[in-house]
Amino acid sequence: MQETLKASFTAFHDQQRLVTGPLGEVALAVKASIATHPIATFLVFDDQTGRVVDLDIRGSDADVLARLQPDEQPKAPAGRGRPALGVVPREVTLLPQQWDWLMRSSRNVSATLRRLVDEARRRDKAEPSRRQRQESAYRFMTAIAGDLPRYEDATRALFADDAAAFARQVANWPRDIREHAERLAFADVARSVTAPVLIILGGLPGTGKTTIARALARQIGAVHLRVDTIEQTLGGVAGSEAGYAVAQRVAKENLRNGQSVIADSVNPVAASRAGWRGSATEAGVVFLEIEVICSDRAQHRQRAETRPSDISGHVHPRWEEIETLAYESWPEAMTLDTSTMAARDAAEVIARKINPAQAPIYLEPTQDSGRDFVRRGIKGPVMMLNLLRFRPVADYSAHPHLAPSEPISGAAAFERYVALTLPHLEAGGGALTFFGEGGPFLVGPADERWDCVMLVRQASVESFLAFAKNTEYLAGLAHRIAAVADARLIPVQERSVQG
Repeated sequence: MQETLKASFTAFHDQQRLVTGPLGEVALAVKASIATHPIATFLVFDDQTGRVVDLDIRGSDADVLARLQPDEQPKAPAGRGRPALGVVPREVTLLPQQWDWLMRSSRNVSATLRRLVDEARRRDKAEPSRRQRQESAYRFMTAIAGDLPRYEDATRALFADDAAAFARQVANWPRDIREHAERLAFADVARSVTAPVLIILGGLPGTGKTTIARALARQIGAVHLRVDTIEQTLGGVAGSEAGYAVAQRVAKENLRNGQSVIADSVNPVAASRAGWRGSATEAGVVFLEIEVICSDRAQHRQRAETRPSDISGHVHPRWEEIETLAYESWPEAMTLDTSTMAARDAAEVIARKINPAQAPIYLEPTQDSGRDFVRRGIKGPVMMLNLLRFRPVADYSAHPHLAPSEPISGAAAFERYVALTLPHLEAGGGALTFFGEGGPFLVGPADERWDCVMLVRQASVESFLAFAKNTEYLAGLAHRIAAVADARLIPVQERSVQG
C-alpha cells in the first residue's frame, strides 16, 4: 500500500479531469467535489494500470486518509545464522533444448532462472512493455469512453500500436479524456503526434485573415485553403455556394489524409459555418472556429482600400460593400482582433490553442511580471539583460507603412529599432552598454539559441517606466515587433562582492 500512496492517480468528474496526484490528494479532492456535486459521476484511475480505484470517502478527511494507510505488520525478530532467501518451490516446464542450455550454463539451475527473471523484471520496470501500455489504456477507455464515437476504431488503432491513427480516431473525444488516453497508450510517443485539425477562419474582408492563415500554415505545416482563389477559378463570383462546396470537399480530403487545414474565407452566414463543421465531423477530426475582426474602423478601412490583389483577376470589395455585407453573428467562435495584434502573434495564439504543449513565446512583459518588477523596490541604476531571437525575415504585417521596399532580416530590422531608440534612452540617463552576437550555449540546452545579447543600463526603475511610455520611442517599436521571434528580459541590480 505504501507504493500505492506514492503512485499517480487521476480522478474524472464526468468527462473532465478533476485532479492527478497521490491517492490521498485525489481522494480528498473527490470528497470535496462530491459535497458540491452530489449527483455527478466520479471515477478514479490508477495511472499505471488504468484500473478504476474504489474509494471510501465516508467520515472526516483524517478518516479517509487513515483508511489509505498501509496496515503495519510487526516484523519478527531476526534469528541467528544465515538469512533465508525466501524462495518458493514451483513446477517449471521447459523444452528439452531449454533444459540443455540451462544445464550447460550453470550447475545451479534455480539460481540461473532467478537471475533471468530479475533481469526481465528490471527491463519491465525501466520501460513498460507495449502490452502493458495497451492494457492500461484499454481499461481506462472501456470505463469512461465506451459510448464515445469511434471507440472501436480507436481500440483497433491502440492494439495496432498506431499512434497517428489512434489520435485521428479520438480527435473528437472530450479533451481531458482524449489526452489521458493518449498518455496511457503511447507515453512519450503520444506527445509527438499531432492529430489533424480544421481551423475555420472567418471575418469581414480586410481584417487580416489571409495574412494570419499564411503565417499559421508556415508555422504548423498545414494546408492553406483560400476560398477567394477557388471562387476566382470558378468564374469570379464572390460568396458563391459552389466555391464553398468545393473548398469544403477539398478540406475533407486533406483532413482524411492526415493534414491539418486552415479554411480562409469570409464565412458570413450560419450555413457556410455549418458546412465547414460538417467537413471536420465527416473526416473525424476536431475543428476550431475563429472570427478575425479589426475593431479600429479607421485602420480596417485603410487596409481594405490599400491592400493589393494577389489573385489574378480578383477585385477586392469596396469599403461601402464591406460595411453593408450581410454578416451574421458568430458567438461560438474565438475572436482575434488584428487592430491590437500582429498576424504572427495571432498565429501563435492559434497554434498554442490547438497544441497547448507548444513552447510559449515571450515578447512583452505581462501585467503580473511588471507589477512584480516594481514591487522589488530596486534603488538606483538597473541593468536590463536582453536575450533575443530574430526572425529570418522581418514581419511588418502589423505595420506595413514602415516596411522597407525589399524584405530585410529580423536582425536588420532590430538594428533600425536600436538606432531610433538610442537617443531617447540616453536622454533619460540610460545607455546601451553591450550589444553582441549570440550563438549556441557552452552550458545549456543544445536546442536553444539566442541571436543577440544586449545590456541596457537604466538610471532607475522610474526612468525605465518613463522610457517605456515615451511616445517617440513607441513610434519606432514596430521595428522591434517585426524583428523579434522570442525574447527574455531580466532586470539585474549590481551588488558588491564581500571579500
